[in-house]
Amino acid sequence: MGVVVFLVLLFAGIGTLMFLIVRAAERQRRDELQAVASRMGFDFSAEAEPGLWNCVSGFALCSKGMWRTADNVMHRRIHDIDVTLFDYRYTTGSGKHHQTHPQTVALFETDRLRLPRFTLCPQHFYHRIASALGAQDIDFEAHPAFSESYRLQGSDEEGIRRLFEDEALLYYTRHPDLHTEGDGRFLIVYRARIRVDPHKMEAFLQQGLDVLDAFMEKESALDGVALMGIDVGQEMDRLQAVEWME
Repeated sequence: MGVVVFLVLLFAGIGTLMFLIVRAAERQRRDELQAVASRMGFDFSAEAEPGLWNCVSGFALCSKGMWRTADNVMHRRIHDIDVTLFDYRYTTGSGKHHQTHPQTVALFETDRLRLPRFTLCPQHFYHRIASALGAQDIDFEAHPAFSESYRLQGSDEEGIRRLFEDEALLYYTRHPDLHTEGDGRFLIVYRARIRVDPHKMEAFLQQGLDVLDAFMEKESALDGVALMGIDVGQEMDRLQAVEWME
């Protein structure tokens, strides 16, 4: 009996220790992201507000699994684009077979986007099997590398083909691990199961802006303002200087 009690107490102690380690790591990540947000001129919130859920609830990412949560939310407006960076996770399975899927997501909202609804994800072997069985996968004969690397889906295939012209196709071919979803004036970009390190958040934002730019140019929406290749650090400094002068 004493051995049983000892083992129960041992496992309970290990569980408590692991919980405290994870909580401390999450607190450290929150503090580091808050510092990054301040440096980049973003507002920061530890928890997501209802408005964020209203923006992303229609995306496929946010319909997966259960116990969906969003936190470490960074937001600011660049030109006429609302930019939101946040951590998002959901859980699949149950009991000891459950699995948590965390990722950092970049959300862009602007009336200059008029996107057909689409979902783009890296293609895996099971996607190829599904395609062979009749599942949709929009391919481009002139860009076999893209078609081999990605699965592209959406009900408005003609509109999606018009959107994905050479620039976007070549960009994704060079970056074969991106997930992207678009719908109207909303666009999200992320890498599945990858939370961006706080010190790499500016580079992540840069990549999101590059993706956004490819689609905005197709919509003739930039009006001479090029986001491609923008220096995020310099842009934040410029915006902060403008705000200070105002």
